[in-house]
Order: sequence, then structure tokens, then C-alpha cells
Amino acid sequence: MISGMHDTVKSALPMLLSADLLKGLPESVARDFLSVLNVVRLPARGVVFRAGDLGDRVFIVISGKVKVTRPSDDGKDNVFTIAGPGDLLGELSIFDGAARLATATAMRPTHVGWVANAATREWLERHPEASRRFMRILIDRIRRQNDALEDVYGLDVGTRVARAIVRLSGRFGRITQDGIRVDLGMSQEELALHVRASRESVNQVFSVFSRNQWIRRDGSELTILDAPALAKRTRYSGSVLPIGDAGESSSEV
Repeated sequence: MISGMHDTVKSALPMLLSADLLKGLPESVARDFLSVLNVVRLPARGVVFRAGDLGDRVFIVISGKVKVTRPSDDGKDNVFTIAGPGDLLGELSIFDGAARLATATAMRPTHVGWVANAATREWLERHPEASRRFMRILIDRIRRQNDALEDVYGLDVGTRVARAIVRLSGRFGRITQDGIRVDLGMSQEELALHVRASRESVNQVFSVFSRNQWIRRDGSELTILDAPALAKRTRYSGSVLPIGDAGESSSEV
């Protein structure tokens, strides 16, 4: 542990105070956690942790992006999630210290903070409101996993791809003159594994989305040209649209 607060943490304090784990907590409680946050700077492709490593600490992304992958049945890496500033990593191991099931790799120069499991548990015990906040995060994680299973078994490939694009754009997209620009952070093959579809099926979906002028592709990046149409294609109901409002669309995959 370190005494005081790391300079990198100080510079990112507003973002960290709004991170899922600390959002809504009294600032004194949040600062208590941040005061024991150890900071590591990783280059692009630097490893945060590997599958099989001892799960002895919890991580929080301070800056940059981290790709979390798991081996698929055919031995290829499946992109489980992409984490950005404020996101927690490895939180499921806090209470049992189980070995990591995934590998987390920096996608660009990245600052990551970590706190040992024992120190995290002590913090949760000192602050019941933090413990309740942490439980809500775990519940949300389970719900997202259930939603992901529903996506795989209950939705067509086009809908799964649209949802993946929308989720990533909501997290990492930036507004440009042409539309919402987003770095998917994964190749088309990785995206296919991510949505549990063949590369050919995903390529067909991208072709149709491009013909409809919903998106424009540029390597691993794309620009969402018609956010309402793409949002409608996700088949999210009501106001659960991560981007735009559901608009009219005449063509679907």
C-alpha cells in the first residue's frame, strides 16, 4: 500500500469519484479507497493479468483501454469485454482469490490502479455503504451476463452485431461531423467471436449496414452515420437505447 494519494490518481480524481464503485459514496469513503490504490503504467499490449494468475487484487482502469479475453472452444481469444476509465476488473475474486479465468491487456498506453483483496475487504467492512454499492455492481454484472446469454440464444446475428456496436459507441464513441466515431477495439474475427457468430455472417451484416448508410467502416474503427436506425436495429425496447432514438428503417439484416 502507499501513503497518501498517487499523483496519477489526483489528476484523475473527478473521473474516479464518478466510477461505478465510488459513485454516490461520501467523498471521504471514496478517498479512503483511493489512498491505498497502487498505480501501474502499462504500454500498449502490456498485460494487466493473465488467465491462471492468482486473483489477489482488484483493478480499476484510470486511463486508456483494456481488452479482456477468454479462450474460445477452438482456442482463439474471445473478447469478453473492453474496459475504460473507471471500470473495475477482477472484482469477482475479492472474496475467494480464485485464479483468473481471463486475460486483460492494455490496448494503448494505460494507467491501472490496484488494491489488494485484503485491503478492499477491510474498506468494505469499514464502510457499509461501500459494501452495498459493491453488491449492486456484482448484481449488475450477473444481469449483464444473463443479457449476453439471451443475446446469443434469442437474437439473430444482425441484432447482436448492432447491440455490440451500440454498447461500444455508448462507452467509447466520440461525436464528429459525420456521426459517432468509435474504435471497436477488435478485429472482425474477434467481433464474430464476441457475438458468437461466424466471420462470414458478421461480414454480411456489416455489408448491409454499410449499404443502408447506417455505418461507414475504416479498419477497426467505424462511424455511425444513422444512430436512430442502428438503435432501432438493436431491438431494445422503450428508452433503453444507448444511442439516439429509434427511427424509421426500411431494411434489416
